[in-house]
This record gives sequence, structure tokens and C-alpha cells, in this order.
Amino acid sequence: MGWEFIDDIVWIKPEASVKNRNAGFLQHRKPLGYKPNPRTEYLMVYRKITHKLLDWNIRQYSNEIINKSKVLDKYETSNVWSIDPTFDQIHSAVFPVELCCRVITFYSFIDDLVFDPFGGSGTFAKAA
Repeated sequence: MGWEFIDDIVWIKPEASVKNRNAGFLQHRKPLGYKPNPRTEYLMVYRKITHKLLDWNIRQYSNEIINKSKVLDKYETSNVWSIDPTFDQIHSAVFPVELCCRVITFYSFIDDLVFDPFGGSGTFAKAA
């Protein structure tokens, strides 16, 4: 389809913020009735397929864009990110703007085109 996988990010949410799925199991404790409360979601980062090396791709940008795009603030050192979720009465699984901003900042240059194939509630587009 023209895309290659780069990284997966594991988003960890606080226990208090997730839907309680194990209340029934708590009462009857029957096997197969166990449903853990999912505190994680996966974000997969892809880019257009290229056979060029990363350095070649970076050299396609001007020094001005490269300098503007540098990550100067604190950054994540692993692929496990703990960020509080956002709540919305219309969409049940809204990504927080902070989560989207991190992905955009860590994986793209200023003025790059970014794409969220699922769209959801549009948070990624708003962050971009």
C-alpha cells in the first residue's frame, strides 16, 4: 500500500480512567468471565516507503526547516507513554491532543503532511 512501519507507541492510561470490564467477574469468578480493564492502546507510526537512507531524506529539508523542527523540549526515551486521556460524550476513545502533538513532533518536520487513516474525532488533525 506504499507505507512502511516505523514504530509502535504504547499509550498507558491511569486505571481510574478506563471502563470497568471486570465487575461481573468480581461477583461470580467463573473461568472465561475474566475481562481485564484495558489501560493501554497502541499507536502505529508509518511513513511512505522509500529505498533511500534516513540521512538522504533529512537532507531534502532546508537547514531552516531542520532547525525549526528540532525537538528541544523534554522527549520520550521509550515507546511507552503515560498520558491522561481526554473524555468526550460523543466519541468514546478520543486521543489527547498531547499524545497527537508528541507523535507529530517526534516523527515529522514543520510543514510536513501528516495522515491519520482512521480520523476518529479529529484530534490528530486538530493537533497538526
